[in-house]
Amino acid sequence: MKKNVLIYFFGKTIPALVTLAIIVLGVRFLGEEQYGRYSLIFSGTVLITSFSVTWIQQSMIRFLTGYKENLSEPISRFFFLTLCSALMGVLILLSVCIFYFNLNLAETACVVFYTLLSMFFLFRLTLYQTLMKPLKYAVYEGIYNFFLILFFLGFIYILVYKSFLILFISMGLGLLLAEILHRFFLIEKEHQFDLRKIHWDRGFTKKAMDYGFVLTIWIFIFTITTIADRYFIKEFQDYSAVGAYSAIKDLATKISSFAILPFFLAFNAKINDAWNSGNEQKALNLRRQVLKIELVVCIIVIAGFVLFRNLLFTRILHLKGDGFVLSSLFLIAGAFLWQGALFLHKPLELLMKQRSMVYAILCSLAINVTANLIFIPIYGFPAAAVASFFTAFSYVVLVIILSKRYMRNHDLKRYPMIDANEESFLTP
Repeated sequence: MKKNVLIYFFGKTIPALVTLAIIVLGVRFLGEEQYGRYSLIFSGTVLITSFSVTWIQQSMIRFLTGYKENLSEPISRFFFLTLCSALMGVLILLSVCIFYFNLNLAETACVVFYTLLSMFFLFRLTLYQTLMKPLKYAVYEGIYNFFLILFFLGFIYILVYKSFLILFISMGLGLLLAEILHRFFLIEKEHQFDLRKIHWDRGFTKKAMDYGFVLTIWIFIFTITTIADRYFIKEFQDYSAVGAYSAIKDLATKISSFAILPFFLAFNAKINDAWNSGNEQKALNLRRQVLKIELVVCIIVIAGFVLFRNLLFTRILHLKGDGFVLSSLFLIAGAFLWQGALFLHKPLELLMKQRSMVYAILCSLAINVTANLIFIPIYGFPAAAVASFFTAFSYVVLVIILSKRYMRNHDLKRYPMIDANEESFLTP
């Protein structure tokens, strides 16, 4: 486990640095208005992607380890489902790009090209996470980010093309080259999917949908909750305000993700595997362990931000105005709360109580929308940052209450407690 976390951590270093570079260069070179347009359109692609294929990814994580032999067949079935869902998602995206964002055909084609490739990219990453192959996960993601930053730098420094579109073109070309190299150097025979026939199994699909679709509804609502503030800011202010706010929020989200995601990727598969093996107590102990680690990491990140806040806003982002420091503190704290929520609601997920997760996130969404509608017209985007924090806080409180309720009613199997030193990061 310790080795897997280290691999994920170093593997996430390149994507984190690339993302930070794109946020900084995007705001400084493209300007707040163009970065604001990119942020809104990108968040729209994330929303459609989460609705289209997340249920498949969640089902892969939950069930794929149960197939000990002949992995190629269930992998092919999951890929076939991904292909069908991705095509339906693209049809929705076409309508959104043309009728809401008012993009022309060339711009729409670039956004669709990136989104379609990103769905299959996420399929690969989910496969490697599920099969506990962190090195392949890290290499594949690292290749994509390497090409992404090369194309982006080429556009802004060589072609000097100042448009939000260069980000989608760079991401799409990066995904394409990463997949080509993956086909030649990374893929293993047992992980290949057969495209020569239709891999349809009604029972398999029903099982995947029964588990994954409710989680997809949760992730879809969660995505709306995390991006809605940008659309409210656009309606009540302008694209420049969206760009400034998005830069701060993107930084907070990426920093928290970089700090926590290696632990999530390593622990999540282990928790599911322990629960699937019948060792429920071990799964719960691993959950408690990772939550303690998240708390320590959160305190360290917030302390670092307080120390270097002036450097970040004045010399790096070149943002001018009031409210950035306070907004950032609320956004960083909220981002870590959402990261912690992924493990705090784990008992509900494992006990197949996903509907309770959906009810909780709906309550949080209602709080978020109400607060943004009331306070953004009065106080501007700093109000959105405060609303974002209390939205995450409300969800955490609700899932803690619901998890305790259902765990009390669950007949927990009495397996021996794992040794305090087993699977521990805190001991040498």
